[in-house]
Amino acid sequence: MTLRWPRWVAIALGAVTWASVIASERAAAAPVAFERHRVKVGRHSWPVLRLRADLADPMTRVAVRFAYGTGAPLRRREAFSGMTEAAHAAALVNGTFFSIRTAETMGTLVSQGRVLQHRDWDDRGTALTIGPEGRARIATLRLDGRPDHRRARFSITSGPRLLRDGKVWLQPRREGFKDPNLFGRHPRVALGLARGGTELIVACFPSPMTLGQSAEAMRALGAHDALNLDGGPSVGMAYRGTILAAPRWGLTNALVLYDSRYPAPGDLEGVRIALADQAQGAGKDPADPVVRATVSSEAPRRSRAPEACHGRLGRTARSGR
Repeated sequence: MTLRWPRWVAIALGAVTWASVIASERAAAAPVAFERHRVKVGRHSWPVLRLRADLADPMTRVAVRFAYGTGAPLRRREAFSGMTEAAHAAALVNGTFFSIRTAETMGTLVSQGRVLQHRDWDDRGTALTIGPEGRARIATLRLDGRPDHRRARFSITSGPRLLRDGKVWLQPRREGFKDPNLFGRHPRVALGLARGGTELIVACFPSPMTLGQSAEAMRALGAHDALNLDGGPSVGMAYRGTILAAPRWGLTNALVLYDSRYPAPGDLEGVRIALADQAQGAGKDPADPVVRATVSSEAPRRSRAPEACHGRLGRTARSGR
């Protein structure tokens, strides 16, 4: 017996089917998309949590979030869960290195067109910078020079560099990294750019791996250039409010991705208030553009970041705590 559906029912079912197909296509083409993946390096297959962000999309934004949303590096740490809940973002991932002892964050940081921290005395590491047109580039400071932060929409300094022009490029000591704990096996997070610089690849490797293995993995994931972020106990990733990998301690900073579904905050009032409070506490004029940019030109008495973090990272990884 053949069941005959009324014509209007068939039309409705067809509309639902096409709506589902369109929704799936939109999800796959989301400006900030996530997938669980496995990548083969040598004879081993590694699990990876991968984010892809379309930097050419006008709603895609990459930002830096400091602990407790202060908008300025006030040397405080916050649980990753608190950062995730407060950010209301498409995705979060741990950021660059910081000192466990002082909570000082490494390097120059630019977010939403504002220089939140400037380190003109520190030329270590490799920076990923996004220009005003949405195109990104990766530059090793001691080799390529400093990025022009005056025209940057976003910039973060970390390292070591993993890929250069599609080839594995590992010269951490040349970049200024000296702590041997950085070179061991640890869970890792890396940033990569596809050829052309308009697609950002963020990969979280929860299983311990070497820098060389993570470099090969990033190339297999489609990155043309790539750099290492903080790792070990700092490894964390969240997507649309769900924590996929949780750090084992609080962080001073995180890298945040926004898109059309989770748009970036429309105003920077929190940043303005935090910087004004910081300037007032130092007895300076909050209207001073140098204060607003939190420029720090003086070198510390001793190098704290990232080596202080690397030493703690290595000991923690070896002890299993």
